Amino acid sequence: MITRINLIINLKILGTGKKIKKSIPNIRKFFFMLLSLILGLTWQFNVYAQELDYSDESGKAAEIIKNSKQYQNFLALQKNIAEENGDRVRKFEVFVNNVNVRIVPTDDSITEVTYNGYPRINLFRKNAYDYVFQRNDSIILNEKGSFEFINLKPIYDGEIKKLISFFKKIESLKGFSIEEDSYELKELDLHGFSNVKYLRLYKVSYESIKIPEKNSIKDFKVAFSKVKNIEGIGFLKHLENLNLIRVKVSDLNGLEYSKDLKRIDIGAPKEKGFHIENIPDLSNFSKLELLIFNSKYTKGVDGIENLHNLKRLHVGSEFNYEGIDFPDSLEYLHLAGLENNKMPNLFGNNKLKELGIARTSISKVEGFSDLKKLEKLNLVSNEIKEISDLDSLKSLKILSLSGNRIRSIENIEKLNLLEELDLSYNMIESTKGLSKNLNLKRVNLENNKIKKVEDVNNLTNLIVLDLVFNPIEEFDYSTVNNLTNTKIRLSDTPVGDAMTKAEKKKYRKLNKMLFF
Repeated sequence: MITRINLIINLKILGTGKKIKKSIPNIRKFFFMLLSLILGLTWQFNVYAQELDYSDESGKAAEIIKNSKQYQNFLALQKNIAEENGDRVRKFEVFVNNVNVRIVPTDDSITEVTYNGYPRINLFRKNAYDYVFQRNDSIILNEKGSFEFINLKPIYDGEIKKLISFFKKIESLKGFSIEEDSYELKELDLHGFSNVKYLRLYKVSYESIKIPEKNSIKDFKVAFSKVKNIEGIGFLKHLENLNLIRVKVSDLNGLEYSKDLKRIDIGAPKEKGFHIENIPDLSNFSKLELLIFNSKYTKGVDGIENLHNLKRLHVGSEFNYEGIDFPDSLEYLHLAGLENNKMPNLFGNNKLKELGIARTSISKVEGFSDLKKLEKLNLVSNEIKEISDLDSLKSLKILSLSGNRIRSIENIEKLNLLEELDLSYNMIESTKGLSKNLNLKRVNLENNKIKKVEDVNNLTNLIVLDLVFNPIEEFDYSTVNNLTNTKIRLSDTPVGDAMTKAEKKKYRKLNKMLFF
């Protein structure tokens, strides 16, 4: 559907062609008008017009914003707050039905409501809700001009109290986000926000959050904050998503009543020494699809095996997975823990697409026979001595074994779909063993014990071959002369360090992708 935008500009102001040229002082304006002509957009002009005559979605959005009593009242409040602090009113980015219109206070002239004669609209922004939660001072209004979402970053002492008092009166509000509020408020009381479904607090100084018995909260996110206590956590009966990242909360008792939980993400605490205790048995959360926690800072995590809808499980350091029967529904699994010296029991986990096992004492690769759909395998920073038992991984595209004790590249020739291989920081002495993996695009052999480049010249799909920090003492160009489109990194090697500028220049003429 062709978009039609009518901006009325008085032709008397434009005058002759020269004056038209002066009215377009930069390439951006000229390009915008040219693009509009190509797309069949109609432009009519009148500089003195007090209203914009729009016929597209952005125009409707601008009209809704301009006529919104709630928004005008909010601007008036902002103006009073700014005047009290001897400052000017800050501007908010406003959305209506996912259409983004940058608007300024109503006492500004109409030309400031547009960008040099063009609406301040971002046509590429599709998800306004996520965007508002990522951007300071952003607002979403509905078609009636009522507030639905707001993201605030208080900049004055006492401002947040006035804003909370204002928004408690707005029944249409579905969600709000507060960022970097370091002023006097120590407790956030959510009484009065009965229709709010989405709450996000980022870098705030509140130590306590009060949740009323009557609430609609589905999404609860607190990150990098001083929050110690969530009073009324047992009232979160509609909760679907819980994120507690870098906070001081130590007790989640009562969370078991949140039967609709689909996602739990509990990161490391705000300060060392804090532990999250009293985590309910996970068997309570039959709908859970994602679980992320750092076992170093959590205690008593039980019931993982009963989460039959779980698709993603990420566990931090110091997690003993011995004896755990992981749910067959898992598609993404990441584990860690030095006390583990064996691979986890993955029998029956044939839906796994991504597996990561890091920072363990495992020395042998085994137990992957059921993982037919596995596409990414990450076995970084273990004690693995050799590559083995990977033949059954027919779907594998990415393999990382960085930071182990591997001495040779072997037993990967049957991984026909393999595209990325990371064997950096091992003890590998030769590049032999890669020749049959013709789909390889990226190979990282950084920081090994390789002395000679060989057995790679037929890997013509390679984009990057990284050999830096290896004891390579000699280089024969014929071993890589087919890799004209491959970035080959040989810097910080004896052969590279010993080369003169003239020699390096000679090789660069042969292949501009060679880096010594």
